[in-house]
Parts: sequence; structure tokens; C-alpha cells
Amino acid sequence: MKRGRKPRPIPTSVINKKKEKERIEELYYAERKRLYAGEEEFMNTYHPFEESKKGCGKKSSPLQKAIIFCMKQNNGAATEEQLLEFVRNKWDIIMKYTPRGFSMEPSLRVIRLNLVVRKKARHLFLKDPKNKDLWMLNSNLRKIPVKRTLFKSSAEEIPEENIENLASDSGNYSDSEPDSMYGSYIMNHDTFERHVEDFMRSIQTSVKIEEIANSLSKYKEKQGLFQCLPFERRIRACLVVLKSEGRVFFDELTNTWSNQKPPTKIEKPSENRYLLTDVKIQNLTIDELYEMVKNKCFVK
Repeated sequence: MKRGRKPRPIPTSVINKKKEKERIEELYYAERKRLYAGEEEFMNTYHPFEESKKGCGKKSSPLQKAIIFCMKQNNGAATEEQLLEFVRNKWDIIMKYTPRGFSMEPSLRVIRLNLVVRKKARHLFLKDPKNKDLWMLNSNLRKIPVKRTLFKSSAEEIPEENIENLASDSGNYSDSEPDSMYGSYIMNHDTFERHVEDFMRSIQTSVKIEEIANSLSKYKEKQGLFQCLPFERRIRACLVVLKSEGRVFFDELTNTWSNQKPPTKIEKPSENRYLLTDVKIQNLTIDELYEMVKNKCFVK
């Protein structure tokens, strides 16, 4: 009597792949069943990784959905300014569907932090190789080695699992940033940095740090950024953040801050600039050239 062959064991990789597929199906089932309409239509959008259901990791947050939708509306690519404008227009809806709120208002900084997010070692968004000002969706499912990515600074490569505590502090979302200076409090209209920003918006002329400190002294103990710093240094730190986002400007000559970019100073060309244009240096000896320069430039 012949013995039957023993069934081959199913490879672990196959089992894991099946489990991952089931997990993704369960994760997206409820969301795909729901349809958003009107101003909330962008919530129906998915990243190419999510559409393929391969290696998509966590669901895109409402903020990331807005970025994805905006790119798709603009033929697959958009500038940071276009993305920021779209996000600001949809901010109330984004806040509505973000369980734990945000620690920042929409700004270029928030947009940039989300643009460099990675899920399972894959960048969600890439710089357009034909236009450095445009960002586009990454539809390449292949993992990109760190050395071959478009981002040179390791600080800019933000893996999803390491950015869980800023913009959206929910376990299901990933639009956050690694900078601990922002804390995990929920943004409201009574934070220290908000008063700094409101003051800078209200001024009509350039002001020094001491003037800002005098005007904001009543908010000295407010909750917010950089609470461990002395008062004036805390203001300066907030201003540096605003400066990095292009909201305020610093004039090194006057040591003042303002909400308007200082005019570019164009230097007048030197009066002596063209005095030697007719000189053929190759035909002169060193002594002759010296005498000519001395006579033309230094003799009054």
C-alpha cells in the first residue's frame, strides 16, 4: 500500500501576505462604503498605494487626502502654494474628520511635513523631475533605497511610524512631524504663539523685539511653544518659526521685525567702473599698467 505524500507547508511569506490583504480589506471596508459629497468630496480620494491595496500601510489622514485630491485636480502635480490654498479652503472639514485636532494652523510648514511622509519605506509624494516647484503622487510600489531618494537630508525623510505627535495625533493617521518643540496640545486661539502672530499681523511698521515684548507682556504665561525659554527668547523663537514660513521678516540692518518684506536695495554701479574699458592689458607691461591705473583711478 502506497503512502500518500505529505502536504507541503505553506510558506510564511504567503501566510503573511494573506493576512495583510485581509487587514487592508477590513481597514478600508467601512470607509469605501461611505461616500462624501459636495465640499467633502475630497474625502473620497485615495493615494495610488491605497487604490492598489498593496503596501499602503495606514489610511491617509483628511489632510493628506486634501493634498492628494488637489494634486489629482491639477493633472497629478501641484505647487506647495496651491496645496496650502486648497487645504485652507477645506480646513473646517479636515478638522471635522480629524479626531484629535491639530497643534498648528495650516501653513507651508505643515504642507512640507506631509509631503515628505513615508509609508512602509515609500514616499507618498515626490518632486516632479521636470519642475522642481511641483510635487506629484508616487505610484511606484517599489521601495526606494535611502541613497536614491530625492531627499538629501535625513531629517527630511520622515517615516510614518516616527511622526505620530503633531498635526494629527490619532493612531489611524500620520500627518505629523518629528519636531518635539511643538508639544501635543490641541491648537486653539489662546496660545502664546497665536498672540505673537496676531500682533505681527496688526503692526504697520517695523518693531524691535523689546517693543514686541512690551506689547505681549500680558500673555507671558500663556500655554504654547517654547515654554521653557525666557520671555524675550520665547518671542524670538516664535518669530523665527514665522519667518521660516514667510509670515514675518527680519531686517538685519535695523534689527527689527515686520510683516512686510524689506525692499531690495540696488547698489549703484561705481563711478570708476568703466574707466579702464579701453585699456588693452595684454599689450602693457606691469609697470605701464600700474602707471595707468594710478593715473586714472587715484589722481584727482
